[in-house]
Amino acid sequence: MVDRFSRLAHCRAWVGLDGFVDKIISPVRERFGVGNQFVPYAQLSDFGEKIEQASGSNLNIELYTKAEKMGGNGPLLANALANLGVSVEYVGALGLPIHPVFKNFVAQTKAVSIGAFGESQALEFQDGKLILGHTQPLDDITYERIIQHVSEANLLKSYNEADVISFQNWTMTMHLTDILQKILFHIWEKLEVHKHRICFFDLADPAKRSEEDVRALLELLPKFKSKAKVFLGLNRSEAFYVGKLLRCPVPNNDFSDYCEYLQKLRDILDIDGIIMHCCDGAWASVDKETAFAPPQKAKQLTCLTGSGDHFNGGMLCGFLMHLSLEQCLTLGHITSVLYIQTGRTPDLATVRSFYQKVHPQEAS
Repeated sequence: MVDRFSRLAHCRAWVGLDGFVDKIISPVRERFGVGNQFVPYAQLSDFGEKIEQASGSNLNIELYTKAEKMGGNGPLLANALANLGVSVEYVGALGLPIHPVFKNFVAQTKAVSIGAFGESQALEFQDGKLILGHTQPLDDITYERIIQHVSEANLLKSYNEADVISFQNWTMTMHLTDILQKILFHIWEKLEVHKHRICFFDLADPAKRSEEDVRALLELLPKFKSKAKVFLGLNRSEAFYVGKLLRCPVPNNDFSDYCEYLQKLRDILDIDGIIMHCCDGAWASVDKETAFAPPQKAKQLTCLTGSGDHFNGGMLCGFLMHLSLEQCLTLGHITSVLYIQTGRTPDLATVRSFYQKVHPQEAS
């Protein structure tokens, strides 16, 4: 297995296109002193009940900022890949000039910023999170803006060299469907054949967009199969939303039906793989294979925001290492739970050590 992990040093990824500065926040329920001397709302349900009770009157909630950090689906996924040893090139909205929270990330990923970043306030609870996003700067992300900063020739070169090409946060990047159409026309058919290349898409809560927009994006995905394996990453609510949109019968929260459901969904979409992750586990249908991996439990909860992106990073590294489908999902869980416990993207040595505890037969 040590040799398999060492393969990552020879792999390359291109990731884009969003970028956020995240504020990690605890809503204050009861304060008994300055600074962090307070009792937070522990449950999202309790916070929601408080808001509901205020209907018809006023409500004042103190928000305590625990941290300000790099955010965005793209940067977090790219950072996970880079920390696990993959050579990453990132193109996205990191600020002009680049915001200080991205300083180390830019150095590690040879990142190119193409515009202003978005901002989000992530209210975290023990049973979930509420993210309030300011996304207007992402409206400036267009194909033309990308080419201003990265020429078509350089984009083609990067894609030719990449083992993973990933487009993140379609929902908040309003021009991404147009960008993908232009990439298909100007870049994609010029690519060299690479039978192991993965083109990975993350929609990021598509229910916010019109059904017409979502269908237009989903119809584009199989067109990328000409030069890559096309994978779609979803959480459970996203997977069920897409299923309802495509009139694919959604299972009644019966875990045993999830693999079959994803297989049907993958066939309808005509793509190579769908990976679904949630707190109860991860399921996948890739080619003709399906798999499930139970979750890894966090010893403590430090940061939930970005856990799905870290799952995707670990999972994609599993594919780059040519692990089994179940092992890819397990590696995703491990990368995610280590991030949840510490609030930091884990490095390769830490992930490898954890993985070898889960699969001791592969430690030698």
